[in-house]
Amino acid sequence: MKLVSAVFSIAVIFLLTQILGCGNNIAPSLSIQQKAAKILHEGSPWGGTGNVEVLSSPAGVDPSDLAGLQLSFKTSGEDDWAPTFFEASGADDFLSTNNATWIWTGSGTDNITLTEASVSELTSVDVADESITFSFEVNPAGSGGRIAGIDGSYRVKLQ
Repeated sequence: MKLVSAVFSIAVIFLLTQILGCGNNIAPSLSIQQKAAKILHEGSPWGGTGNVEVLSSPAGVDPSDLAGLQLSFKTSGEDDWAPTFFEASGADDFLSTNNATWIWTGSGTDNITLTEASVSELTSVDVADESITFSFEVNPAGSGGRIAGIDGSYRVKLQ
């Protein structure tokens, strides 16, 4: 009877570990950057006509110039959700080349560095399931910026 009870106990423990996913079958948990990158990738493209809200812009700048802004964030995919390519379109003054990339700046998700884009950094980034809110700075044309007349700080929400 003790042998049957011991075998039964071992079988129950084995089944519970399989059902609960213990052992090597556990999927690795994603870091905060991987989770945010996954949302950015899967939600792309963000924005576009009717899905852009300019929360703040410099005085004298027409915020409707950003009404068609559309951003796409690409990643390496399910293996590790590492940032790869970036695309900006729909707004004449916020564009990217075909080789544009993005990376997280630091260990959090509040700053993104862009290469090959007219804006080099997105700050105060807030990634939600259905929207991304961020700030960016356009430098004056005389100080290394590319665009005259629209320099200053912007805060935008894309859905």
